[in-house]
Amino acid sequence: MNNWSLNLVFRRHGVRQLRTGWADGPAYITQCPIQPGQSYLYNFTLTGQRGTLLWHAHISWLRATIHGAIVIFPKKGVPYPFPKPDKEKIIILGEWWKTDVEVMVNQTTQSGLPPNISDAHVVNGQTGAVPGCPSPGFTLHVESGKTYLLRIINAALNDELFFKIAGHNITVVEVDAAYTKAFSTDTIFIGPGQTTNALLTADKSVGKYLIAVSPFMDTVVAVDNVTAIAFLRYKGTAVFSPPVLTTTPAINATPVTSAFMDGLRSLNSWKYPASVPLTVEHSLYFTIGVGIDPCATCVNGRKAVGVINNISFIMPTTALLQAHYYGISGGGFGTLIPLEEAIFMLVIVCINWEGIQLEQSDVVLYLMSYH
Repeated sequence: MNNWSLNLVFRRHGVRQLRTGWADGPAYITQCPIQPGQSYLYNFTLTGQRGTLLWHAHISWLRATIHGAIVIFPKKGVPYPFPKPDKEKIIILGEWWKTDVEVMVNQTTQSGLPPNISDAHVVNGQTGAVPGCPSPGFTLHVESGKTYLLRIINAALNDELFFKIAGHNITVVEVDAAYTKAFSTDTIFIGPGQTTNALLTADKSVGKYLIAVSPFMDTVVAVDNVTAIAFLRYKGTAVFSPPVLTTTPAINATPVTSAFMDGLRSLNSWKYPASVPLTVEHSLYFTIGVGIDPCATCVNGRKAVGVINNISFIMPTTALLQAHYYGISGGGFGTLIPLEEAIFMLVIVCINWEGIQLEQSDVVLYLMSYH
């Protein structure tokens, strides 16, 4: 039920949509948004996956604050392929703007300039004691000797992030709802929309330990360089105990990100095999980046655009099906087919029927294309 004032649509990020992909895309592409006061029931099946994934609003920049965790447990009676944790904790990392993100993204579209960087990073919705914010920060409570499964999600819109707990190593056991070979690290690197499950053993002295979430800058585009602060607190820690501190990786710490990525390996066990093709017929090379395009109505006559292989998306002015019908080359999304060209046809196949009732409702035109 959409009890908000804006249109909404939701995506299950990383869920394998088998025959339900049409209900998992961005608004106006594969489905209409849920209008204020209206409801929609998503029906999909989780197949062959277990672990942690992300759900989020999939219209404009609303996912900055409308998001959450999808936790997929193994089937009943099926154990984890790693030591069973005593408890599980969800940790969602994100970005925060002091302004309305909808207003900001509209201004960005009109000006052609890159969007403003966020004002802070957050851990479970809290920034911690950063300049200009009195937030006490999120606290992860633990007990000595116990092991915790941390389900870490990066719900940030733009920033790749480092996650680090002072004085502790954590053991990565799953990434994006796929089990991995366990490996120990003191720093997790996680991109937007990605998830990482890691085991944390509370085996240090009773006390308060700093949790730091800092950005990684891998392009020339500016990022929010504010570190979010949270705390890991052992049971029995004195109220005013000073925290054990940690250092964060440099903002351009490529060796740290490479070490983490190189440590990821499929579990590839007899129970969870890595079924990958052994023969490759074609190799495809994709370069993804940010470029500048001419724009007559934008500031300085140009705008920032995302590019793949140095090609950016340009909104066509003619509908794809309309172009096909009238023999116009270069069709795409755009003007709808004229109403006078619309044809209505109803085919009813009746098997063991007793009666049919037809109800007239408002005419709605749907423009769809299939590839």
